Order: sequence, then structure tokens, then C-alpha cells
Amino acid sequence: MPGPSKGFRDRPGSSRPCTHARVHHPHGHYQRYQADRCRCDVCSRTNAARSKRLRDETKAGTRPVFYVDPLASRRILDGLRLAGWSMQVMADMLGIDRMHLITVYTFGKISVEKAARIRALDSKLASQTPPVKNRAQRIGVGIAKTLSRRRGAVPVMAWTDVEDPEATAEVYKPRQRLPQADAFLEYTHLHRLGVSNFEIARKLNMTELSLLRMLQRTKGRKTA
Repeated sequence: MPGPSKGFRDRPGSSRPCTHARVHHPHGHYQRYQADRCRCDVCSRTNAARSKRLRDETKAGTRPVFYVDPLASRRILDGLRLAGWSMQVMADMLGIDRMHLITVYTFGKISVEKAARIRALDSKLASQTPPVKNRAQRIGVGIAKTLSRRRGAVPVMAWTDVEDPEATAEVYKPRQRLPQADAFLEYTHLHRLGVSNFEIARKLNMTELSLLRMLQRTKGRKTA
């Protein structure tokens, strides 16, 4: 049986049948109101009473909490990805599947346990940098940073309160690049010290590909 239409929830008093094949939910059952979108008087009154009970339990501190809003966890993951930590690497550190970690972005709530583990991961990685020992790792770092920037991510520490939906973040201003001549001099100095091109590119606030193109342009001018 097809589910309720998109605009159904805006029509109070409308009755809907149970759409579940294996279990029948009578009027007044939470699933009849929530999943089937029934808004008859019985379902509406029952849901209102349930909501009031939950609010009273929350106010009194007697309501057990198993799930929390994922906002703080999303901000933490965004901040870590901005630093270059990929979802796959973080999932491996947490000992869970990558798709399971992605549910932080797709589900409206996450378990208290998962939220606590993500916060602990942030504390662990705050003073570390992602591994860049091989090409695959360097690509993963670049992809993580790019995707997080597209999401408008900011460092975790930029939030006045990472858990507050109304919190604001300090505007992130990336470092300005050096003029090409100065960048080449800096590259020459660091290269002589044995610093890798990847690390030099990070210090110069550019990608490794941009660094290589700059070197090619500079070399071309010298031979012209």
C-alpha cells in the first residue's frame, strides 16, 4: 500500500489506515501516528499525551537518553575532515564500517555511545596530522579537505559551542600565498633540507600539483 502523501501531515483530523503488512497498529498507537501519518482525534490525543510525558520526564531528569542530536558529531567530523582525516581512516580508528559512520550525516539521531566515541576521537586526533606516507594516503587527505570545504566546514575549535545549534563559528581565513618568486625561494630552501614536495606544498598553502606546475613555469623561464 502506498504511503501517505507529502502534504498529509498538514491536514489535522484526517484518518489514515495502517500501512504495515506484518503488524497492524490500531488508532492511538505511536506507529499509527508517526509512520502511517494518521491524524485522527484518537491518534492526535495519544501523541500529544506522549509528547507531554516525554517533556515532563526530560524536565524532571527521569527520562533515559539513548540517542542524541548528531549536530555536534557532524561538526566534529567536518572539522577532522578539514584537517585531512578521511571518513575511511576515522571509521577504521573507531572500529566500524565507513557506511555506519556516514549515518551521522544521514540520520536524525545517533546513539549516545557513538557520539561519545566521536568526541574521544576528536581529542585523540586534535594534535596529530593524517598519515601521508604514500600516494594513496595523500590523495585521501586531499579529497577529505576538498569535500569538507564544500560543506562549509570549519575547525572544531572555531565553534563557540560545538553542541549548540545557535552557536557561531569564527570566520576561517586561509593564509595568503606567497608571490611566486618568494615561493620558489622557500621551496629551494626546504628542498635542500630534505622536505618532501607534499609537505612543502602544505607550508606554501597550495596543492602538490600546483607546486609542480610552479616549478615547471619557473624552470621554463630560466631556460628561455
